[in-house]
Amino acid sequence: MGAVSMNALAAYNRGATGAGIKVAVIDTGLDLESTEFTGRIDPASADLAGAGTLDDASSHGTGVTAILAARRDGVGTHGIAFDATIIAFRAEPACSGGCFMSLAAITEGIDRARMAGARVINLSVIADNPPTAAMQGAIDRATAAGIIVTVCAGNEGQPQPQVWGAGIAGNAAIARGLVILV
Repeated sequence: MGAVSMNALAAYNRGATGAGIKVAVIDTGLDLESTEFTGRIDPASADLAGAGTLDDASSHGTGVTAILAARRDGVGTHGIAFDATIIAFRAEPACSGGCFMSLAAITEGIDRARMAGARVINLSVIADNPPTAAMQGAIDRATAAGIIVTVCAGNEGQPQPQVWGAGIAGNAAIARGLVILV
């Protein structure tokens, strides 16, 4: 899976870099000191889980954001939409290990991303339960606004998508063809 297989090079050749596009990542936060994102973190970014900081303690959210939007600076790697503006929401509370993201914070993040003008919302989270009615409502509002929502199919090597992501992508009434399992 690289730039060629995702047709990113063809998009770059047509001038698509993410410039002028807001992308939201709802995850464990973001490394606020990373030069990969300098000057592109939207002021709507916030800690939604009561951790007291947007800063990423586990680096998962930073890694996900880098895949999506790390700066193209000729050093190391760059994100697919390397000029995009990043709306980062931390949905993980402060803890020392074995943390679980707050579904209420994720739901709030989806709505706040929509209101902040995100064109893409990434949810690299998994759950063993179907999505809540509140979560489905937030996804419904996002897709009704034309926002693409990417949802993690799973991290555990299972042959089928995990229940939560499949429950979102498989509901045509709220997905509207805009929810993508990745």
